[in-house]
Amino acid sequence: MEWALTIIASIVAAAAGGFAFTLTQKREELSGLLGDARRRAKALEDKVREAAQDRDSTVRRVREQASEATRFAHEPMAKDLLEVLDNFERALDGLDGQDSAAVEQGVRLTHGQLLSVLKRHGIERVSSLGQPFDPTLHEAVGTQGSLEMDEHHVLKEWVVAYRLHGRLLRPAKVVLAVPPPEIDEAEVADEPTEEAPALASEE
Repeated sequence: MEWALTIIASIVAAAAGGFAFTLTQKREELSGLLGDARRRAKALEDKVREAAQDRDSTVRRVREQASEATRFAHEPMAKDLLEVLDNFERALDGLDGQDSAAVEQGVRLTHGQLLSVLKRHGIERVSSLGQPFDPTLHEAVGTQGSLEMDEHHVLKEWVVAYRLHGRLLRPAKVVLAVPPPEIDEAEVADEPTEEAPALASEE
């Protein structure tokens, strides 16, 4: 019997040892898998952080570029206007000793240059004289009787209208023509006339 018990004990001990070895092996495998998962999670976290930093940097750079582009958007027009200013200053410097015709010619040339600069940058003058009143384009500042101009047509321009790339930049301020008041000839005939006082005869 003793040898049988010894054999059984040996078998149980061997089984227990094998089970303990298997648990240790599984624990080591799970520990390795957990370490790999943590490393992958850390790498993914680093990539997400870097992507967020790159995004913030890109947004900041785009905003700075947009702000700078807005600030200097009118630089080409400003340079062109400086040339017009130079011509005005030359005209002012040449006033002394110049006749009025030469001064007028210089001013007209500079005025034409300024209109050309504005047109090159999409700003165009809109003529309103003789045109029917248009509330989307005109701002009436008064009326004046006229026999030569149709009623409610622009008789005078106080301020000229301009468009920027086809869109109204500012309306024209205009005076509209209206029929002149009628004169009652009967009333004119009935008005007493003042006779010139008789000159006293010289004695």
